[in-house]
Amino acid sequence: MIRRKLITGLLPKKKQKLEQWLAASDEHHRQEQLISQIWDESKKLPAPPIPNIDDQWRRMKDYILQHNTAAGKQSILGKMKAFFGYQPSYRLAIGFTIIVLFVGIGSWYFLQTLSMEKITLANAQRSEFSFSDGSTVFLNSGSMIKFKRNFSDNERKVYLDGEAFFDIVTDGRTFVIETQNASITVVGTAFNVWSRNEETRILVKTGTVELKAKTAQEPKVVLIRGQQSHVSLKHAPTAPEEVTDFAVLGWMQGKIVFENTSLKEVAAELERYYDTTIRLSDRQLYNRSLTATFDGLSLEDAIKAICISLNIDYQFKHNVYILYPSKSR
Repeated sequence: MIRRKLITGLLPKKKQKLEQWLAASDEHHRQEQLISQIWDESKKLPAPPIPNIDDQWRRMKDYILQHNTAAGKQSILGKMKAFFGYQPSYRLAIGFTIIVLFVGIGSWYFLQTLSMEKITLANAQRSEFSFSDGSTVFLNSGSMIKFKRNFSDNERKVYLDGEAFFDIVTDGRTFVIETQNASITVVGTAFNVWSRNEETRILVKTGTVELKAKTAQEPKVVLIRGQQSHVSLKHAPTAPEEVTDFAVLGWMQGKIVFENTSLKEVAAELERYYDTTIRLSDRQLYNRSLTATFDGLSLEDAIKAICISLNIDYQFKHNVYILYPSKSR
């Protein structure tokens, strides 16, 4: 729990457990202080330079070509003899060089993996936590976020699949959120990101956000407070659109908010929120739209409200809610 506290912060229940553990003995306090001190000191260490793998391969290839002569072979073999105590074959020498290179690359990749943190929430879960820079994120159900435990000196970058609300502190470094098909760049602001099925939507609550598609040739848009935009597939972001309120952020208070939302997306959101399974029996239902807010409703009541609003019917069979066109229409 101490590690989790230092990396991402603790949820209220976990924080309470940690406080109880600390209060149990002075030794626990000393352990926590020692770990925190080591953690703070480790932040001062410079990050190792990231090797350029393409450049390393090119240099090795050039070196082999330049030394692919009898004299060159003797030079390489002479160095290998000093290492092994005997003179191996030329192929063994090159093979050893390649193995050393792969071990180096593998070690670097392994260290990079260790420095990454990945948080995945199942359906019907929501969680709030902090990054190492003090910025916070509120993650919605059925979402995943991945980031380095300690950001670099000039950039803070995370990867998001799902929905999250970010509150970014200003410290001189840019903050970048990568999604499947878009890149969002900010300095200090608060905004919501929804990214699923190769679509990314941004709503800015405070500050300024830059949104662009991952394809380099596409233009970017700059959004300010009260504006929204989205990127579909590999298309350019839509023009900034003014919003009259921030009702769609109601998910942070446990509400489910739909604004002219397709029934196909409504079903997917309800599945994540209630951890259930919903099927649409007819494709003609996919693009039926719904505008509604559900606050504290049971799943059964939410399904009934949708059916009444859209004049459709449902049945519950084998733990699956099946929505179908009303026979009375």
